[in-house]
Amino acid sequence: MAVKRFSVSTDEETHAAIRAHAEAQGLDVSAYLMVAARLLMAQDDLVTARFADVDAAIAAAESGPEAPALPLNEEEAAAVDRFLDELVGPPKGQSVA
Repeated sequence: MAVKRFSVSTDEETHAAIRAHAEAQGLDVSAYLMVAARLLMAQDDLVTARFADVDAAIAAAESGPEAPALPLNEEEAAAVDRFLDELVGPPKGQSVA
């Protein structure tokens, strides 16, 4: 496997803290940073997986009315219509019953 190199820049205080933490774990700085990166990537992957359904619903809702995120039954749709009527008023030419 080919090895790729990163160059990481930081202030002196953070540099010293990373080195101290790595040494406390018995690791060199490179290994310590790789462990930290892998842990953070695993956490990112877990969050992405857990919220995949929510993200899909948001994307569907943002795509427009032709693809509703959550289908509504008649009662729910009527409640939404009433709420919107109260919020912005009915469409022109219609009155609120």
